[in-house]
Amino acid sequence: MSEWQPIETAPKDRKAVLLYVPENRCVYSAIWVAHRGWWEIFGGDWRDHLQRASHWMPLPPSPFHSSSGKQGFQSHQAAM
Repeated sequence: MSEWQPIETAPKDRKAVLLYVPENRCVYSAIWVAHRGWWEIFGGDWRDHLQRASHWMPLPPSPFHSSSGKQGFQSHQAAM
């Protein structure tokens, strides 16, 4: 798994990443929304907290992909 990286190096290509917000010691799955100029999460309004994120890391691979080719749950990258 990847290590936490400074927020300044986070990708801004609408790819979901994990964000760490030290203020409340929480981790969020979020995407950068370029036309709005801020990070957003799905299913909540935590925009103010996300703008104070200090670090990011890529999402880990889904645990539900098997080598047999069968797939269970999949990660989704939302198009907002």
